[in-house]
This record gives sequence, C-alpha cells and structure tokens, in this order.
Amino acid sequence: MNVPCTKWKYCLILSVLPFFACHTQQDVQARGGNIMASDITERLKKGEALVYDSAIVEGDLLFAEAIQTFAISKSQDIGYIDQPLVFSNCRFKGAVRIHGSEDRMKKGPKIVFNRHVRFENCQFEGLVSFADSQFMLDCNFNGSSFEKGVSFDNTSFQAPALFQACQFLSEVSMANAFFLRDLVMAKSNFRGQLNFQGNQYQQGVLFNEAVFQEYADFGNQDFRGGVYFTYSQFQKRSNFGHSRFWEQADFNRLRFGDNANFKGCVFMGAARFNATEYKQQLDMSATTFLAGEAEMKDMIQGSEAQIIRE
Repeated sequence: MNVPCTKWKYCLILSVLPFFACHTQQDVQARGGNIMASDITERLKKGEALVYDSAIVEGDLLFAEAIQTFAISKSQDIGYIDQPLVFSNCRFKGAVRIHGSEDRMKKGPKIVFNRHVRFENCQFEGLVSFADSQFMLDCNFNGSSFEKGVSFDNTSFQAPALFQACQFLSEVSMANAFFLRDLVMAKSNFRGQLNFQGNQYQQGVLFNEAVFQEYADFGNQDFRGGVYFTYSQFQKRSNFGHSRFWEQADFNRLRFGDNANFKGCVFMGAARFNATEYKQQLDMSATTFLAGEAEMKDMIQGSEAQIIRE
C-alpha cells in the first residue's frame, strides 16, 4: 500500500516537536498547581517564557492585556508575543482569548506569536478564541478538549497546525484561515457544528478517522496539497461545494450519514471515494474531474441513496 508523502511529513513533525519542548523546559522549569490567569499575563508582560505542566488556571486568560499593541491602520492594532508558550496537561477554567470582547463585530488587535505555542492534552472549560492571530512557528493543541465554542477565524498558520485527537464539544469556527504547512485534525471528534468556509491550504490536510456529529461546512476551500478524510464519519449534512482540490483527494472508506454536497468542485488530482458509504444524496453536479473520473469502487449505498451528476 502506498503511503502518501504527507503522512510521512506528519510523522516527522511529531518526532521533531518533543525536541522543541525539551529545549524550552531545560531553560525554564515547568510550573503547576493552582494559578490565576492574571499571574500568567504578568509574566507575559515581563517577557518570560511560559512553561506549565498540570496547572489549573483560574480566570480569563486575555493575551492582548499583557502586551503592547501598535496601530497599523485606522481599524487594526497589532501586538507581538516573543516568548514560547508551553502548557501540558493543564485545565483552563475561564476563557482563553486574544481580547475580552465577545462581540465578533468589534475588531480586536491582531496578535503574532513568534515562538512555539503548545497547549497539549489541555482542558478548556470556557470559550477559546485565537481569531485574527498569526502563528509563526508550530501551533500544537494535540489531545485537548474544548467544552465551549472555538474560533480561529482569519488566522494564519505559518508552521504545522496540530489538533490531533481533540474533543470539540461545541461549535468550531476556523473560517477564512491560511495554512502554509500541514493541518492535522486526524482522530478528532466534533460534537458541534463546524465552519471552515473559505480557507486556503498550501500543504496537506489530514482528517483521517475524524467524526463530525453535526453539520460540517468545508465550502469554498482551496486545497493545494493532499486531502485525507479516510475512515471519517459525517453523521449529519456536509458541504464541500465550490472547493478546489489541486492534488489527491482521499475520501476512501468514509461514511456520509446525510446529504453530502460536492457541487461545483474542481478536482485537479485523483478523487477517491472507494468503499465509501452514503445514505442520502451525494451531489456532484457541475463538478469537474481533470485527472479522470472519480474512483468509486465498492461503494455502499443506503436505500435512499443517489448520486447527482447533472
């Protein structure tokens, strides 16, 4: 069996990341126990590296309150965080946000994280919002759980974005985002609605073995690397309409429990739906396959299933 090169890159990413963490923790001893969010922001103001393990964080952690921001236009401020953020096995009882406003119409400051950002195996009990942020190095949330809403809208990831085996218990919005390197959300569980409208990916996108329990919107995507949804499950409606797939698109052995929309898509590489199960409509009307017809061997059809090709 041929293993996509993207998966090899993903294994390399996971093997290298621990060296970053070890280097950071050699310089700064990890803190634990009960900690106030205000203590973290005070350390940010001092420019200290933040390394925490098994900590319980009380209160809202608001990054914009801890750094100086500068106006870059009449409507936009920007600020920089130049120290690494490493949180392992931590519990955040309040919100973790760029700024305090929950009003999405109010434009907050853009925060640039210039060092590694890791929230590995953490539990977030409040809202999480990194909207309008930019991550210059790796961003790692592997194994974390999110009990309330999550937003990474308008966020730029210049290095790998890792969300493997996460539990999203409420809605997730990661719309109009840019990924220069791989996005990895394999084996993650999405219990709420998902909004990934209008994203651009320069490299691989991995959602292998992911479960989507509510409506999942991947419409108007620009996938410039390989796309892998092998063994995933869409229990409710899913939308990939008007997306562009520049390389291989792997939807093998996937389960669509409700209508799946691929209307108006363009597949420039191989499109594979082998051994995939669909129970309702699989809409491929006005869809273009430039590398030949989609592979659809051994597909499993429900009693009301139909493929639309008008």
